[in-house]
Amino acid sequence: MKLRKLTLGLALVSAMSLTVVSCGPKDQDIQTEITTAINNPGIMVAVEKGAATLSGKVTSEQEKADLEMKIKAIKGVKSIQNNLEVPPPPKVDPDAENNQKLASALAAFPKIKQLVSGLNIGKVDNKITVK
Repeated sequence: MKLRKLTLGLALVSAMSLTVVSCGPKDQDIQTEITTAINNPGIMVAVEKGAATLSGKVTSEQEKADLEMKIKAIKGVKSIQNNLEVPPPPKVDPDAENNQKLASALAAFPKIKQLVSGLNIGKVDNKITVK
């Protein structure tokens, strides 16, 4: 009698645990919800056993962090592998503004402009120190 109750109890617990496990959101449903939430066709989403993997490009570190927080709030997401890439900032020529000002100033003096352009000055390494 005890053995029968024990066997019946174990069977009941096993059935309940399978029901609880199967009640969670499915990976495909989680993936669809993430894709809808981020609304960015340039970002790829994969979900396996509740682990979401993101790949693609975003415009800033802030956008990357915001997307991760948004996804963490989605039911069924257990972890996030954030492989989103942030492109480096555009390269800025530190002399561009000065070159433009110089070109504007020299426009009024064609003879000087011709002389300056003939100098073929490359890089100037200014090592003057003011004390």
